[in-house]
Order: sequence, then structure tokens, then C-alpha cells
Amino acid sequence: MRCANPICRKDAQDVDRGSLHLLEMEVPPDERVVRAESGFPVLAAPVRFFWLCAECSRFFKLKRWTATGLILEPIVKAATAQVPAGLVGKAMERATSSPPAPLLPRVA
Repeated sequence: MRCANPICRKDAQDVDRGSLHLLEMEVPPDERVVRAESGFPVLAAPVRFFWLCAECSRFFKLKRWTATGLILEPIVKAATAQVPAGLVGKAMERATSSPPAPLLPRVA
């Protein structure tokens, strides 16, 4: 598992030192999987765990997961908080404008 920030991508050597999130993909209702095996309709969408490393967790939170990719949102704290230069750039732009490119499943 790697950090969900596309700029960082640190390996998850210790998952406790970051934040782990279970997200459901946002899909239109007509694209959800429908099952009615027991007589009750069940709507389901894909779910996946995402991890942010400790450093990225201080500055970003996971906003949502869509078909186009994962969207990070900057955490607004005190005006004195400075985001390290290596974590800004495209990650910040993607968090505030268009969604990032889709994340592909990682095969171990």
C-alpha cells in the first residue's frame, strides 16, 4: 500500500503512522450493482482502503473517490502552518480543481 497523495506515494511500512480510510466510490444510482437474491434489493458500490502517510495526513484529507480518481482536500489550519514544498504542486491543484487521474489497483 502507498500514500494516496499522488505527489508523495510513500510505502506504508507502518500503517499506524498515517490515516487509513475506507471509501465508497461515488457512482450514479443506475450504475450501482443491484441484487435481489433474498427478495430485498441491495445497492452496492465498490469500496477500497486508502492510506495517507503521517506527513500528508497533517495537510490533506480524503474528500471522495470517483470514477475519475481520488480527490484530496487541503486541511485549513492556522495561517502559520506551512505545507512542505514537495507535497504541494499538483496535489493541491487537484484538490481544489479537477479530479486527479484514476488510481490503478496495485498488484503485489
